[in-house]
Amino acid sequence: MTTLRPFLLSCCMILACVSGAIAQAPAPPSSAPSAPGAEAASPGGWSYIVEPYLLAPSMSGTAGAGGLTSEVDVSAGDIFGALDMGAMLYLEARNPKWAFSLDATYMDLGASGTTKVGNVGVELDLKQTGITAAGYRRLTPWAEAMLGLTFNSVSESLKGSGPAAVNKSTDQNWVDPYLGVRLAAPADKWRFGFFGAIGGFGVGSDFAWQVFPEVGYRFNRLFELTGGYRALGMDYSNDSENGEFVYDLITYGPQLGAKFHF
Repeated sequence: MTTLRPFLLSCCMILACVSGAIAQAPAPPSSAPSAPGAEAASPGGWSYIVEPYLLAPSMSGTAGAGGLTSEVDVSAGDIFGALDMGAMLYLEARNPKWAFSLDATYMDLGASGTTKVGNVGVELDLKQTGITAAGYRRLTPWAEAMLGLTFNSVSESLKGSGPAAVNKSTDQNWVDPYLGVRLAAPADKWRFGFFGAIGGFGVGSDFAWQVFPEVGYRFNRLFELTGGYRALGMDYSNDSENGEFVYDLITYGPQLGAKFHF
């Protein structure tokens, strides 16, 4: 049994977890594109990448909604324990000079608890969508410059009934621009890559950043298995009719992907 206030603070923590896991995250996150493929497109032609992936994030920082804020220190196990549904997919089209990518993520978390007053049940539902669109210009055989935009959408609903009735909801949407660099060093079937970016610049977040070292193994012309460790930070706040919304968090954890080349 808990009082209502600590339970609301825990809800804020779960909201923070959703934002970080999605990515984008900015990600990476909200979410960052993969490093260039080990096999370049044919001269003047295009090649394509489809990559479903999984990020197992931990989070730390400060988050809040409705005027309540809390320090956040949450493990990947806590996030997956509250997960109702999640999906992450990366798409890319590239030629020898240019590349364009789309990274889409969705997560739905649910949590429940009780208040001390009247043993009232409270239900929390959190949904977040993150979409990152980016363009790349090849500078050298191993380096590309990136310009991108990340759209973040967070929807939170907290409902209860009885003597301590609660009915709070908030919808937050913002866009972060990003500037970054993508590096790759292919060696036979192995590929070693790095992605780094900074963004926000006060347009959406006050400041956002991410880094993502990655390694990939190309089994054949079609399939590549990728793994890496992503870290990203985002400092966003907004005053709404339900009070201040705060998201000042660092998200970090391993990522595993299955990359298909066409």
